[in-house]
Amino acid sequence: MPRIPMSRLFVLSAVALLVFLAVQPPGEAQTGRFGERADVVLVQIPVHVSRDGEPVRGLTAENFEILEGRKKQEVVAVDVYDLAAFPAASGEVARSAVPPSARRYFVFLFDLSNSLPAGIVRAREAALDVAREGLHPSDLVAVATYSQSRGIEILMSFTSDRAQLVAALDDLGLVDPHEGFRDPLRLAVVEYEEIFSDYLAATESQSFVGGEGQGAPDLNMREALMRMLMEQLKDLSTMNARSNRDQAKQQIVDLSTNLDGLAKLLDSVSGRKQIVLFSQGFDSDIVFGTQNTERIQEIVQSAQFGQTWRVDSEERFGASDVQGSLLAMLEGFNRSDCAIHTVDVGGLAAAGDSAETRVAGASFDTQPLGRGHDGLFLMADQTGGEFYRNFNDLGQAMDDLLERTSVTYVVSFRPRDVAMDGSYHPIRIKLKDVGKGVDLSHRPGYYARRSFAELAPLERQLANAELLVAGHEGGTISTEMLAAAFPSGEADASVLTAIEIDGTGLIAGQQDNIVPAEIYTYAFDEEGRIRDYFSQAVSLDLYKVGYRLDAGFKLLGQLRLLPGTYEIRTLVRNARTGDTGLAVSEIRVPDYGALEPALLPPFFIEPDDQWLVALAEYEEDSFDYPLMGGGRPLVPASRPRLVSGQRIPMLLVGHELPLEVEAEGHLLGSDGRIYRDITVQLDRRGQAGGVGERLTAHLLASGVPPGDYRLVVTLRGDGVETSSSLPVTFVDL
Repeated sequence: MPRIPMSRLFVLSAVALLVFLAVQPPGEAQTGRFGERADVVLVQIPVHVSRDGEPVRGLTAENFEILEGRKKQEVVAVDVYDLAAFPAASGEVARSAVPPSARRYFVFLFDLSNSLPAGIVRAREAALDVAREGLHPSDLVAVATYSQSRGIEILMSFTSDRAQLVAALDDLGLVDPHEGFRDPLRLAVVEYEEIFSDYLAATESQSFVGGEGQGAPDLNMREALMRMLMEQLKDLSTMNARSNRDQAKQQIVDLSTNLDGLAKLLDSVSGRKQIVLFSQGFDSDIVFGTQNTERIQEIVQSAQFGQTWRVDSEERFGASDVQGSLLAMLEGFNRSDCAIHTVDVGGLAAAGDSAETRVAGASFDTQPLGRGHDGLFLMADQTGGEFYRNFNDLGQAMDDLLERTSVTYVVSFRPRDVAMDGSYHPIRIKLKDVGKGVDLSHRPGYYARRSFAELAPLERQLANAELLVAGHEGGTISTEMLAAAFPSGEADASVLTAIEIDGTGLIAGQQDNIVPAEIYTYAFDEEGRIRDYFSQAVSLDLYKVGYRLDAGFKLLGQLRLLPGTYEIRTLVRNARTGDTGLAVSEIRVPDYGALEPALLPPFFIEPDDQWLVALAEYEEDSFDYPLMGGGRPLVPASRPRLVSGQRIPMLLVGHELPLEVEAEGHLLGSDGRIYRDITVQLDRRGQAGGVGERLTAHLLASGVPPGDYRLVVTLRGDGVETSSSLPVTFVDL
């Protein structure tokens, strides 16, 4: 199964389109700068209100007041999202009902440089427990690591896919048994089919490492991985060991600088972010000065007797430059609406293991690196988070956090004349008529928007991933998609995706002739897990293909999916202007091995020269285009535009159809009810009973007003019935 899309695109030669398509990897499109301009924007501030650790319910817009500086802003709306209304069992309902601004975002951040290996491994186990059992279906989790030598590394973007989350936590990016598998949006870290069975077994046992053909965790493989992980962590810890105070100062500055970069990166993500930092802390004497009373007395006496060469002000009061770096970092987290919850991984000695901790048969010293509680407490206290001395209580701590944040009030207002310059605007939110003893948590301000072209690659990646995971259709680039599952001769099906992109919307706002387009298509199952994906980036030269974009650009791609029900989501983005379009299509993949009748969506074949058409290419040459006719590829319409009263040709593709069939058709209205019966006449069919049998047909619908409908086609025969459907639009001539 192909999983690494090649960063190339080629045009179907049979469609006779000779165009210039210079392709590059997603996320690396050409950038351009836009002049500063003012814009009217909607600012949404997630607010959590609690009393005695319990969420306060029942508040309305009348209870909130917003001040930007001294100027009072009008509250446009207050939307309330109570996760108690969406229990964990509700799955996809819970995920789709909560918008991005109200969803809870967690980042599991592992500090590899300021923690001993045994602490990181045990912290990882605690995070795995939370990932498997402690989250709501709508919660999104990312995984990141920090080391002085490698900086902040995002191992996984915010995802609701718990199996992929467990896989990301399993080796923390240090040991990669699946080297080469890379999702451009970092929503998947391993091939789903390799980990699915292991994930189901591991939810009631220990962590796992999946492998092809495995049906249960391979404990020997897991132990080997654990040994490798411990060795990697031990080497990294040794490499970053502190040798003197200057090195210690630099290590704290490096940590602060990298965390400040993470805060700026997370500002591009909607909603309040909860950072769970697993760390042993840094030597806080460097920041706050020595706490050794004898040493303090010596310094004071030296100063009194004029022995200035023995007085070290940094040792006594802390390093001012380090303090400044740390405080600036904490201010950045507050501005980006991030709360840091610090978990001390230093106190790791278990009963009977006072001097060492054994993991996978290997022993490692667990003595603390230095006094880190003060620094960990400061980071939590200054950002509205919590400090946990014992990570063994993390599960209960997470339960408390999840309860306090289970009700989110999204307070919206519209500031005017805000320049798109990325400037920061402080705000205050006050509560009215809510009584005493209420705790209010919200971001202290917002950043003005920047043009998409000015965002860093990781910011773009997170922004794209957020849109895909949210799955809300729409955008400024009109996008349609057809998904059809063809038999492949294997256990999974070959799902053809025909993605239609409106050319006018795609090039809107362009200031030069190159249009950098990025296309991401992901298949989510009913549990929100990613089962397959492909991505493509292409640069369109308007001097050469602009005339073809009047109709639009169509990309044909392929997914490989096992039997089941899926939601296919495609995100299209102009990487220069930032404009997007998101299309969502639901599909049921039949079990073709069960020899049961199935009917694919009706296909309305487009004229050869109507679209600018391209076919996504993969590393493996496994995309055998399934719709060929007369030696040429047949390109289907994603949303056919039909004319009432005309005889319209149509192609039906079925599986295990009866020898004799009759066809009928219906048009469904926007309410899902039958609006009108229509005529579907079968003209010719191939050999009966074959895999992928084709039937040519036509439909006739008279007196249908212009508008959007859903066409349902049903085949009946020998007591068997099978149906399929497709959205259509009726237009006037």
